[in-house]
Amino acid sequence: DEFPEGEAAQIALYRAAEDLRKLGKEEKAAAVYKRLADEYKTSRFAQSALSLSSEILSSLGDWGGVADNYENLYRLNSETPDAANFLYRTALAREKAGQLDKAIALFEEFSVKFPADNRKAEAFYKQGTFFDKLGDPKKADAKYAAAFAAPAEGDGALYRAKGSLALGERELAVFRGIELKGNLEKALNEKEISLDTALGHLLGAASLPFAETLAEALYRSGEAFEQMKTALLESEKPAGMSPEEEEEYQLLLEDKAFPLEEKALEFYKKGVISAHGSGLWNDWIAKIYGRLEAMVPWAFQRVEESARVEIPLPVPVADWGAN
Repeated sequence: DEFPEGEAAQIALYRAAEDLRKLGKEEKAAAVYKRLADEYKTSRFAQSALSLSSEILSSLGDWGGVADNYENLYRLNSETPDAANFLYRTALAREKAGQLDKAIALFEEFSVKFPADNRKAEAFYKQGTFFDKLGDPKKADAKYAAAFAAPAEGDGALYRAKGSLALGERELAVFRGIELKGNLEKALNEKEISLDTALGHLLGAASLPFAETLAEALYRSGEAFEQMKTALLESEKPAGMSPEEEEEYQLLLEDKAFPLEEKALEFYKKGVISAHGSGLWNDWIAKIYGRLEAMVPWAFQRVEESARVEIPLPVPVADWGAN
C-alpha cells in the first residue's frame, strides 16, 4: 500500500495471498489475488493470480466470482492461445451462477470468435437448453439445429446428437397433440407429416456413434410408431355407419395399424443389437427391453438376477429376427 509503484508491490500482494491460503483464509486470499490482477493488469502475475482466485472461488461455490475472473483473463488478451478456454469457462461459470442471459451471450461470442473450436456444438446445445429454461422454444430450436449442423468431431459431436434429439422430442410433442377426429383424412396427414419430421431428427441423432443418444433415439422412434398405431385404432369413427360397415372399417384400421407395430419392433430390435454391441445399460435400454418383453415375450430368456453390479442383458432367442 505504501509503495504501489513497481514490481515489489505486485510480489507482495502475491505472497500475501499465498500466506492467506496457508492460514486457511481462502476467501481473503481470492480477494487479494483479484486485487493484484485488477490493479496491475499488465503484470506478469495477473494471469496466475486470476487463475488461482478462480480455483479458490470454485471450491467455495462462488460461480459469479469465477465467471468475473475468467472473463477478466479473456479480456486481458483475447488473442492468447488460452483465450478460447477462458471465454468458454466464463460462459460455463455464468451458467452455474444461474446467469443464463449472460451465458447465452458469452457462448454466442465464443461461437463467433472461435468458429473452428470443437466445443461449438456444445455451445449451441447449451444455448438451446437455456432458451428452453427461459421459455423461448423457438430460439431454443434454432440453437439445437445449429448444434446438429456444427462441424464437431469426436466427443464434441455428442452435442450434435443431443441437439437433434431435442428437436425430435419437440416434434414428438406436436405429433402426440394431433388428434385423429373430425376431418380424419386431414388430421391423419398432419400426424404422419409430424411423425416423419420427428423421425428425421431422431435418425439424425442415431446416425452419430454415441451409445447413450442412440438408445434414446431408437426407443423414441419405436414408441412413436406404437403411439401412431394406438391413435389409429382409437380414432374417431365416421358417423352414420351400420354395424357391418363399422366392423369392416375397424378391420381396415387394423390392417393399417399392424405394419406400424412391426416398424416399432424394428427400432427396438436395433436397440438390443446396440446394447449387446456396446455393453451399455441405461434407462433407455431398459425401456426398450420392457417394450419387447411386452410385445414379443417369447423372444426372451431371462437371466437370473446376479449379485454383480452389472445388469445382465436379456438374451433373445436365435430366431427372433434381430439380425
